[in-house]
Amino acid sequence: NADLRPVTIHEQAWVGDLATALEQAAKEKKPVFIDFTGVTCVNCKINEKVVFPKAEVKELLARYVRVQLYTDTVPEEFYKKAAEEVVREKHAAANQEFQKKIFSAEQLPYYVIVKPDGDGGFTIVGAYDEGKINKLPAFVEFLKKPLGAK
Repeated sequence: NADLRPVTIHEQAWVGDLATALEQAAKEKKPVFIDFTGVTCVNCKINEKVVFPKAEVKELLARYVRVQLYTDTVPEEFYKKAAEEVVREKHAAANQEFQKKIFSAEQLPYYVIVKPDGDGGFTIVGAYDEGKINKLPAFVEFLKKPLGAK
């Protein structure tokens, strides 16, 4: 969506739409980390505030192009110019439909890693569906595997 811009969260840029993320990832030869999230999702916020800033997680996330796809309403800060709530909710509904259709999942948070195929499409590398991350080593392993990191 051309109306969206990256937002900085915990000193890292997060893109607000998958097309932009895939384009950037293809150029930078990086995988894409998709964070299906919500403004009203408590476990999403806990993971973003407690898990994502941890040194090891932050370092691994830096090796991805990061995208947050909101499924309830897209926050205003992702827009280049003010967007009405109805527009933000329409974009969020499209994100939710995409999550349901492509990944057969509706839960939040839901994390997916994809690799761009260069044509605007992608290959699914993996999904992490723990929700609130209680098993940090498992999440770290999920992030490391596509990178070939030890």
